[in-house]
Amino acid sequence: MANQKELWILQLIKYFVVHKGYTQVRFINVANLNETEKDVWLANPSSFYPAIHITTSSQASNYANMERINEELTSLLNVLKKNGKLIDICLDSEGTHNETDKMIHLALYPGCQLPQNISSAFENLNTVIFNVDDPEQEAKRLEKDITDYTLKNSNFKEKRRQAIKESLSVTFIVFSIICFVVFLLVNLGTYLFKCNPTSVAIALGAYYKGFVVIFNDWWRLLTGGFVHISIWHIWCNLLALYSLSKTIESKYGVVKTIIIVLVSIIVGNLCVFIGDANIVAVGLSGGIYGLLASMIIIYWQLGYFKIPVLRKQIWNIILVNLLINFIPNVSFLAHLGGFVAGLFLSFILSDDGSKTLKTNFVIVGISLSLILGYFASQSMKLDSFYTGTDKEVSEIFKQIGLENIADNIKIKTTEYYKGA
Repeated sequence: MANQKELWILQLIKYFVVHKGYTQVRFINVANLNETEKDVWLANPSSFYPAIHITTSSQASNYANMERINEELTSLLNVLKKNGKLIDICLDSEGTHNETDKMIHLALYPGCQLPQNISSAFENLNTVIFNVDDPEQEAKRLEKDITDYTLKNSNFKEKRRQAIKESLSVTFIVFSIICFVVFLLVNLGTYLFKCNPTSVAIALGAYYKGFVVIFNDWWRLLTGGFVHISIWHIWCNLLALYSLSKTIESKYGVVKTIIIVLVSIIVGNLCVFIGDANIVAVGLSGGIYGLLASMIIIYWQLGYFKIPVLRKQIWNIILVNLLINFIPNVSFLAHLGGFVAGLFLSFILSDDGSKTLKTNFVIVGISLSLILGYFASQSMKLDSFYTGTDKEVSEIFKQIGLENIADNIKIKTTEYYKGA
């Protein structure tokens, strides 16, 4: 006969299984001694928190079994081939929330207050469990719902599709569609106009210092992030966006994640404008490095740098991204600017941390923005000219019927170069 706590466990199982993609991997009586205490394990390798342990025992009793729980966690993570913290849930109204290097301990009961990071990852978790007049009848209904859902989703292909869907972020979907459409247009234009792909890229919004200086096309600092010329470039950038964006979205939400990407692209290209010659720059790299900075901040706030295995993996990620800057035709300044922008925005947009820390980052961020603005105003000169490229871009606009733009490019570039 189900009691209220057993009912809470079923309510939680349904929530995690149906809505969060977890799989129930164990359901046993604690030590098989006390029939009133239940022990549940859930796993989801695609989640930021790959393992969840739920027990009806008191938190004090649960702590006494911590050695066994650690062994279970190690075994489960080995099977999943995944690192991450365990969420250890005790259905104990007298317990407290606390966090260690390996676990987040939660005392869960109806209407309780939860830590911000848990509330962000598992919305309305404290409202999932509630009491009913007939726990036994409700338990039967929940068991049927869980069984039906499990059977419905037991097909491997369906599970795979669901896993892919859950791993996709809104940020990745939006940016990948835009980038891929622009990439197709660049290559289609190159074929139709029989010209250099760089000229088509400029016509479609690539960053080009010459046009920023002559025509005040400052919007290119943003649109350049969506332009890619080679399949290898767009593939690498979208792969990096895919691997980073879900983690950032789970922490900051869709809007803030998109803001981090967009601002990081702008700041990265602004650094290119200040520090590099009259070059063409394309790609999401600045935004990717902004997300990389955000990921490092998230891992730091979660204490992952204190765990040797995770710390080593994080440093490996950082090292690989540092080495990328030594590849030819890769803009170090775009990466640096994007990373710094992502670093500042991560603290400013985070719901964690002190208000004083956020205020300091806002002040310093505004100061750095003013400094960048000043240096940009001092960089409004071109040290090299590419009249052939300018002419080709003009011809592209002429061929698609935009003769006013084509003529304007010819006239103004000619005037500028004569006066330089």
